[in-house]
Amino acid sequence: MTVHTQERQHLITSIAYILLLALPAAFGALPANPQSGSDGITLAEALTKGSWEHLTNVGPPNHRIALESFTLTFCGCGHVRETIADDTGPHETYGSWSLEHTEHGDVLILPAGLRYHGRFSIKYLEKEQAIELSIGAPEQALRLQSAKTKGDPCTPPNLSDRGLMPDTRLAEALIKGSWEYETNAGSPSNPIARER
Repeated sequence: MTVHTQERQHLITSIAYILLLALPAAFGALPANPQSGSDGITLAEALTKGSWEHLTNVGPPNHRIALESFTLTFCGCGHVRETIADDTGPHETYGSWSLEHTEHGDVLILPAGLRYHGRFSIKYLEKEQAIELSIGAPEQALRLQSAKTKGDPCTPPNLSDRGLMPDTRLAEALIKGSWEYETNAGSPSNPIARER
């Protein structure tokens, strides 16, 4: 195939895709937050089929030294795990993610607390098994390669340790009655003023 034939084929596919999205929307059948597709697979499906990794290396090609690995693991339930591994070990951060389709393309939304947070234009490169996040100007795309998932991103191991998981026993105790807070001035045996 010539370059022009490939470009024409891509243009025809793009127009068909736009029409496919536009026609159901005209009849009210398109969901409010579609997760768009690329080559027959939705972007959300592609993102949740493993992890996505960016490696920072130094040295000549035959003797690379890894300085850092940056990995995003997306879960179908809406969780995302960011793992940054360097000489101090792996560091995990958890949050939620979502996709949005705009007239300019797909947008990945990542929460505050992650290294890269906010709204990012995203491209799924199926043949290269990679995704690209635009983190500024078009030439500043961060490319993450498909990688094997380590652990379960849907069940963060350290949330209960940090008190972020609900304690059902505490919740049950709190809903059984009223609770009062009292402030006293003075000594415990001789309070001067009381507030409840």
